[in-house]
Amino acid sequence: MTFDEGYENGYTNKILDVLKEKNVKAIFFVTSHYITYSPDTVKRMVAEGHVVGNHINHHYSMPSVTYSKEVFNSEITDTENKFK
Repeated sequence: MTFDEGYENGYTNKILDVLKEKNVKAIFFVTSHYITYSPDTVKRMVAEGHVVGNHINHHYSMPSVTYSKEVFNSEITDTENKFK
């Protein structure tokens, strides 16, 4: 089961509660912004055995940033570094 944005509308802890109750693991794709503003929730995702995937920094359509190798790469690495 994957969650690709959308969950951040205030339901994440309830989703995590239900997943824990049912002993179900999920994958949450998060942006850099979500890591910044919900670090405890992201830590909970990891602590409870879920996978946290990189949904890039600004949630751009990646073909739209191919004009710059630096911009393209920073979309990925900014979120990765914030997660670490």
